[in-house]
Amino acid sequence: MSDSLLIRDFFNPTIIKELVVKIHSLYSDFDQKGFLFDTLTDLDSQTYTERKKE
Repeated sequence: MSDSLLIRDFFNPTIIKELVVKIHSLYSDFDQKGFLFDTLTDLDSQTYTERKKE
């Protein structure tokens, strides 16, 4: 079993959901559901580079 932690492990569903709450607190029109769908879809299969899309 590997104990190594990859940088992509930091950008995970928990962090994304916390980010959504913070953005929504500052911008009430923020599309939370759309952002979560776009961000979390296929997240597990993506590399770090794929996760930080422009």
